[in-house]
Amino acid sequence: MKGFYALRKQTTHAEFLLFATVIGLCGLVYIQGVQSFEATGWIHGPWWSVQVAQILLLAVALLALATQWPLRNSQTLRFAPVFGTLFALFVITLVTTGAGWTALVLLVTSVQLALLVHTKKIAWLAAGSSVALFAAIGQGIAYWREGTTFSLQSWMDLTWQLLLTAILLLVTSLLHGRFADPAPRYPRDVRSSQAAAGQAARIYFAATILSTGVAGLLVHYNDPRTAWIIAGAVLIFAAGALTRYFELPTRWQLWGTDALIVLGAFLAFSSYVQIRQMPVASIYFLYFTMITIILSARHFVGKRGPVAHRYVIMSAVLASLTQISTLIDGNGVAQVFSLFFFAALIVLGLKLGRKRYIWWGAIAITAAVLWFLRYLAFLWLVLAGIGLIVAAVLKLVRVERKPRTDEQRGETHAEFGQDENSRPDQKNLNS
Repeated sequence: MKGFYALRKQTTHAEFLLFATVIGLCGLVYIQGVQSFEATGWIHGPWWSVQVAQILLLAVALLALATQWPLRNSQTLRFAPVFGTLFALFVITLVTTGAGWTALVLLVTSVQLALLVHTKKIAWLAAGSSVALFAAIGQGIAYWREGTTFSLQSWMDLTWQLLLTAILLLVTSLLHGRFADPAPRYPRDVRSSQAAAGQAARIYFAATILSTGVAGLLVHYNDPRTAWIIAGAVLIFAAGALTRYFELPTRWQLWGTDALIVLGAFLAFSSYVQIRQMPVASIYFLYFTMITIILSARHFVGKRGPVAHRYVIMSAVLASLTQISTLIDGNGVAQVFSLFFFAALIVLGLKLGRKRYIWWGAIAITAAVLWFLRYLAFLWLVLAGIGLIVAAVLKLVRVERKPRTDEQRGETHAEFGQDENSRPDQKNLNS
């Protein structure tokens, strides 16, 4: 009564007097329903059970929750309704022992935090609301499993929990204007903001992507069935695509597309490994060499030369590893592919004037040919002879092209003059 009287007089911080009223009401319900016995002297009807106490406490929490929106602009009742909801939920946790009531408490907590985003304008409370919703769905699934018989395996509970959370958070994000124009931004600090609803939409949407990706990982790597392996890969790729198109800044979207292509290729390879078997090392390197070739071609078409050349170098490294791995597993497809790749690398180097590509391709093809001909001893002798001849010719050409020094020219003229003077006929003619 003092609290209400103080509120009428608009006394500063008078609402905190209502905290005692909430605590007393919740304590009365708790004692009557849980710890009231005949010897205590409390009036305790047989109908006032633990379940009735839970229902009354939940009613107090919901009543306090319902008053928050009409009182959102009140200057005298800013914290009391929130305290009434949270304290009543806390007392329910002291009473309850089942998964069903725990799920209800967590669900109301999630709604309370989501409502505070609008009443207190604090966007980061949406993250707490998302976590509470995730926990509430988990307890709800546990309660459902207690009463029914699931045909699904128990480890799938977490997957369904994540998927249901993602669906509900996606709807919540859309209702908060995630795709409004202009697009909302993430909150920069924990202070209140007039754009809290849009900022919360970004948080809800990010939580949706996270839940989808984790659910895909669990399904893809834990279930041996083909359909679920593919479904998990699709979920992971969907999370990556949502991140690329709706979450990345503009300056990162170019690399985001490359990362999305690599992610799709990796998921396809991972699905094949789990459904079939792990291929040999040369096929592994060959597969990712083809991916880097696709990426380099994409950037060449887009006239992004520096990025394209980086991918060409990466593909050359992977092709070299492919060629080396064929020495172990002897895969013919990988051998032929590496030869064609390095031939194309030489052509690309000639066209673009890149000596590095020319030398890389020439050395790789030469090494491959020599390795294929390693058992032909006579051919090795022929090649060695040709090499010596070529080396000698090159040496002679260098000597002929080398410019003479002044001393060498003087010595040559001196020798030439001495030879002329040494002849007797020439001396007589000179005299």
